[in-house]
Amino acid sequence: MDFTHCGELRVTISGEPFKHLLFHLVLSHSGWRYAEVCFGETFAALVKGLQGALWELGGVPRVVRTNNLSAATHELKNSRGRAMNANYEAILAHYGVEHTRTNRRSSHENGVVEQGHRRLKNAIAQALILRGIRDFESEDEYRKFVSGVVDRCNRLVTPKLETERRHLRPLPPAPVPEYVNYRLRVRKWSTIRVVNRTYSVPSRLIGVVVDVRLYSDRIEVYYKDHLVESMERLHGTGEAQIDYRHIIGSLVRKPGAFARYRFRKQMFPTHTFRLAYDALREWRGERADVEFVRILHLAAITMEIEVDRTLARLVESGRSVLFVPAYRLVPDMLAAKRDLELPRILRKLDNFDLLIIDDLGYLPQGAEESEVLFTLIAERYERRSLGITSNLVFSQWEKVFANPMATAAAIDRIVHHSVILEFDVPSYRTNPDPNLQIKEKSDRQK
Repeated sequence: MDFTHCGELRVTISGEPFKHLLFHLVLSHSGWRYAEVCFGETFAALVKGLQGALWELGGVPRVVRTNNLSAATHELKNSRGRAMNANYEAILAHYGVEHTRTNRRSSHENGVVEQGHRRLKNAIAQALILRGIRDFESEDEYRKFVSGVVDRCNRLVTPKLETERRHLRPLPPAPVPEYVNYRLRVRKWSTIRVVNRTYSVPSRLIGVVVDVRLYSDRIEVYYKDHLVESMERLHGTGEAQIDYRHIIGSLVRKPGAFARYRFRKQMFPTHTFRLAYDALREWRGERADVEFVRILHLAAITMEIEVDRTLARLVESGRSVLFVPAYRLVPDMLAAKRDLELPRILRKLDNFDLLIIDDLGYLPQGAEESEVLFTLIAERYERRSLGITSNLVFSQWEKVFANPMATAAAIDRIVHHSVILEFDVPSYRTNPDPNLQIKEKSDRQK
C-alpha cells in the first residue's frame, strides 16, 4: 500500500483545482485494489485507508508492505535508519498483520503498488476522457467517480480474488478509531494549535481544555464529551483556519486589536467585506478598524449574506457609511450640544450617505438625550439614509423618546420610505446546552 499524487489528472471542483492524493492498496496475487481520496500522507489518512480496504475486502492478509512512509515510520537520530511509529504498530497488532517495508530510495521493491498507481490513474484518466469534463460539483461526486472506476477494475479480477480470499484471516470484532486524539487548552485569542496549524473555536472556550479528534479530512472539538465544533482539516505548513464568528466577541471588546491581529487576512468572509474595509480606510483612516469590527459583529448576529449584499451596493455606489452604537452616539451629541457644537457634529454626520445606529433603546434616555436624537432623525429625513437596529417594537418606543408626541413624530419620519427587516433568530451568544456552559475565567484560574 502507498499514497500517490494525482495532479496529472487535472481534476477541478466547481472550477477550482483539486489538489489531492489517493491512498492505494493492491493485493499482489489477484490485483484487487482499494483507493481512498485524501489530502496528505498523514497517519489518520493511512488508518482510514487501511481499515477501509480491509473491511471492504472482508478479511486480513498476512503481510502488508509499504515504503518508508512518514505516517508509519520515524527517523532514528543515531543510526539514521527508520523504525515504525508506536501508533502504527498498535494498528497492525489490532488486525494481527505483519509489516514489511522497502529500503530507502528503492520504490521498485514495492512494485505491486507502484505499478498499480500507474494503472489506476490511467483508468481514471480514460474515464475522465469518456466523461467529457474533468470538473465535478463536489468532492463527494468525485469520490463516487473514483470508487466507480475502482469497482470496474476489480470486476476483472473476481476469479483470482475468490482464490485469494480463502487465505485471508478474519477481521477483528470492530475497527479502531480513525482519528488521533489531543487534549489542548484554548488560547486567549480563541484558537488551538493542532499539528502546526491554527484553528479558531468559539470564544466561550477560551482558557479551558478541550479534546480534539484529528481525522484525515476534518477535526472535531469536544468539551465535556459534547461536540462543539467541526471543521475541515488544513494541509500545509503554517496555515490557519479562522472563523470570524469565533473571534468577534473578543474584538468587539477591543476593536483596536484588529489592526495588529495576526490572522487579520482571514477576517474577511467574502471579497466584498475586503473591499468595504479598503473603502473604510479611505473614508475613516485609523477608525476603519473599529467600524469594520462593528460590521463583522452585525454579520455575526444577523445574516452575513444580507450584510454582504448591502456592502456590495454601497461599495459599487462609492457611498460612505458610519456604523455607531446608540449608547456612544447620543452622549457624544449631548456633550456637543452643551458645548454649543451640535451643528458642527450634525454637519460631520451629514458627510455619511448612510448612518447606522445600533441598539437604539438598549439604555433608558432622559429628555435631553431624546431631544438630540430626534434632532438627528429630523435632520436626515429625506436627505440622507438612516438605518436603525433595535430590540424594541414601535409600541415600546416611548422608552426612547420623552413623550408620545415626539415618539409619533420620530416613528413617522423613520417609517416613511423605509424597509423594515425583522429577525426572529436566537442570539449567537446564547448557549442552549447547559452542559457546555463555561465557568467564569476567575473560577477557571482557581
